[in-house]
Amino acid sequence: MYFNKIPPSCNFIYQQDDAKLLATESTSAQAKLEDLGSDVYRFEVQSGKWSQASQAELDTQAFADTASVSTGTFSSSGLLEFSLKDKPLLSSQPEQAFGVLGKKWVLGFNYDEAMRFYGLGEKNTGLEKSGHITKFWNTDTVADFGMLNVEHKPTDPFYVTIPYLIIQQPGGCIGILLNNPWPSFMNLAAKEQIANLAGAKDNERPSITIGAYGGTPEFYFILGQDMRAVTRKLMQLTGKTPLPPLWAIGYQQCRWGYIDMEDLEELDKKFDELDIPCDGLWLDIDYMDAYKVFTVNEAIESQGAERIKALQANGRRIVPIIDPGVKYLPSYAAFESGKAANAFCQTEEGNLYSGFVWPGRTAFPDFSLPQAREWWTQQVKAFTEAYPFDGYWLDMNDPSTGSAELEDMRFNNGQEVHETYHNQYAFGMQQATQEGVKRARPDKRPFLVSRSGYISSARHSAIWTGDNYSNYFHLREGINVTLNLGLSGIPFNGPDVPGFAGKPTPQLAVDWYKAGFLFPFLRNHSEKSTPRQEPWQFAQPYCDIIAHYIRLRYKLLPYLYQQFMTQAETGDPLLRPVFYDFPQDFKRFERVGDQFMVGPDIMQAPKVNEDEAERTVLLPTGGWYDAAQGRWLENDNAYTHKHTLEATPLLFRQGSMVPMRVGHQTRANSQLSDIELHIFKRCQDTDVSTLTYRIDDGESIDSPVSTVTLRAHCKDNTLVVEATDATLDFHPLTLRLYCYDAFESIIFRHGIREEQLSILPGHSHLSGDAIKCSCTRTVHVMENEPSTTIAAR
Repeated sequence: MYFNKIPPSCNFIYQQDDAKLLATESTSAQAKLEDLGSDVYRFEVQSGKWSQASQAELDTQAFADTASVSTGTFSSSGLLEFSLKDKPLLSSQPEQAFGVLGKKWVLGFNYDEAMRFYGLGEKNTGLEKSGHITKFWNTDTVADFGMLNVEHKPTDPFYVTIPYLIIQQPGGCIGILLNNPWPSFMNLAAKEQIANLAGAKDNERPSITIGAYGGTPEFYFILGQDMRAVTRKLMQLTGKTPLPPLWAIGYQQCRWGYIDMEDLEELDKKFDELDIPCDGLWLDIDYMDAYKVFTVNEAIESQGAERIKALQANGRRIVPIIDPGVKYLPSYAAFESGKAANAFCQTEEGNLYSGFVWPGRTAFPDFSLPQAREWWTQQVKAFTEAYPFDGYWLDMNDPSTGSAELEDMRFNNGQEVHETYHNQYAFGMQQATQEGVKRARPDKRPFLVSRSGYISSARHSAIWTGDNYSNYFHLREGINVTLNLGLSGIPFNGPDVPGFAGKPTPQLAVDWYKAGFLFPFLRNHSEKSTPRQEPWQFAQPYCDIIAHYIRLRYKLLPYLYQQFMTQAETGDPLLRPVFYDFPQDFKRFERVGDQFMVGPDIMQAPKVNEDEAERTVLLPTGGWYDAAQGRWLENDNAYTHKHTLEATPLLFRQGSMVPMRVGHQTRANSQLSDIELHIFKRCQDTDVSTLTYRIDDGESIDSPVSTVTLRAHCKDNTLVVEATDATLDFHPLTLRLYCYDAFESIIFRHGIREEQLSILPGHSHLSGDAIKCSCTRTVHVMENEPSTTIAAR
């Protein structure tokens, strides 16, 4: 397969008949557009030459209760048109609306220069995608492109296939989801380039084309006023990320080369010695017996379970890798049981398909089959019951087969060609693995992270963005990949920090931590032939600076956890482009990928270029508090930040209330009931700020929850904070109030009680002790005890 070539629209035959779409002389294709409600439309073209192979878990009934206010039409001449509030958003090309080329097919749409393009799942090709040609096919990127290509330039396609395009226009936003696992492609108004050297003399009129090499054309058109509205509907359709265990949001430490429990115990001691919080300790392939999946090496076999439990008692969570490849070895229990269950992929002739992964000759589960998924589920359940691992890391599930041709790997007992299931192979592995973990621990939230994925993967697994490199190109593009994955339905994702391959300089390592310390998924991981890169491998002051940003993530963990709760309910990604929260400022931020929001109230603008001494930070509408400088920024569109080794632009939105852990964080723990409430309001701010704060035990599926609504407003240089609607089924709430303006007094109200609190000098711990603020003594929020709702100490 050529990754950089797609079928041009001029080679297709297009529908010209008013009654039906002609696929061939003998086979007609019937098309239908269906309004699902809530401005979501389903369009499908049915034909005997195509079959529906997608196993994505789509909730098409989610929109039925709300009538559409948009317009979507499909004319007898085969033209699609969509508009929102009488403003056109998308229309078919009159002469090239739907075309066929053998089993390939394509839809063509008119292009407008005001259009901006986002999404596309996992692509390291910048934030905005105008002028791009792209293909969707899960790759083992380093194996398929080579490390020299991976190191310095975009590699497309990548590990995850989500054929989803977002088009933003002045009149609104439309998302286009292609629910088809076959290799697919898009042309986003690209100009023809010859040998990547120069443009062709005569280019066709720019257009938008979306097509596939086979499979049923099934589209979902999602209309909304802005990116937030469209993204929430996409998540309703494809599935939101369930609330993960709290430890999975913490810091994770990994390396290809950690072999056994002794390595993890050394890490445990070192993190404690240096007062660096860390939740997860991870094991790569060396923990297995000869790289055989569902085995452990001799060192772990001996007292492994007891030593895992000892680490867990100190707050660590242990996460090993699992690959789908099963060593082709008759004496190996997993191979024998999989063969007996008819669980493995076959060739066209019905032989067992073999590829080559770490253990050598390897069989591969056929996750398209229910019995294969059930077999894998049982293997995961038994392994989890034998060794108390806390989660799993799913790798090589693109699938990666070494030197073996992929096309010989067939599915559904050898009856279906490879293209029908390749892009959703990892998705089947995610489904089956999650089910195995649930059966082993039905009361606990499962946690998986996967290299490859497909539509609806968010229901089952987080995504780490694969084998990256320690350089500034991957630092910059890692941000863009995470942002667009979040817009494409995979919000729980992140890159390896400070890069998997290569040797990070101390400065690069610091810059990577400063950029990524609030990413949804934060893991330090490295390749075994590279220098070790745990935080303490870098000399001072670099080690202390890295430790500071890890601690700052834990300080902000109450805020991050609230965003994951919101994500599970609405689908809003934690990391998102600035225009997601400020659609009125879209034009200023439409191509800005190195500035981003972390939830609605925090904005980052890290250093992403090696030699720059300063950068421009654009300010969206409203006031901002700059934690790096300890000052308010108002009535400015931008400012210049001069880079220092220690600081990074970290800005808090005026009017926000941000819950944080108390003081300086040196340990990972699940206690979020004792917090600091940082209130970023000015004395003259008369608007009411509201925060609904929720806590639970951080691990149980059905944990009791404590909820309280906190409101703050300012009047006559007095800050008034009120706690209402307290339902404390899990734990009472203790808080201290922090403010960042010269208030003369602070009043706290809860129930029928009101108390004026003394204002004390304090430190925010957001950027060292240099940033001073005001704080109060501790107050307690209790439920249904109005006479004793406030106590102070």
